[in-house]
Amino acid sequence: MVDEIRQDREHSASWLSLRAIGALRLAAGKSTARTTADFLQEVKEVAREMADARPPMAPISNLVAQWFYEIAHQPEVERGLDSLRAYAILRGEKIVKARRGAINRVASMDHNSLKMTIS
Repeated sequence: MVDEIRQDREHSASWLSLRAIGALRLAAGKSTARTTADFLQEVKEVAREMADARPPMAPISNLVAQWFYEIAHQPEVERGLDSLRAYAILRGEKIVKARRGAINRVASMDHNSLKMTIS
């Protein structure tokens, strides 16, 4: 998945950031970690690879950082590995849904009614 994001020249940074979150969800689900610390280290490494895949595309690194921060600083870390893994997957899903909703709202706006001022 990292190579796909690195080599993609067709899609926008926003679209690729959603793909990166999808890859992180997949990595969280397939993790073989036996402790929460190991799990966080594994997904941190994957998150770093995703962010580094296209450094000029800030939406990718921003969204990946948001996802990692949110899972690393939640009470699920103290509740155990299974809870943390489930939270990481769910949090990724919610981030993607929220971003798609925002993108759809912008796309559906009446751009003829927008006014721009320069001061």
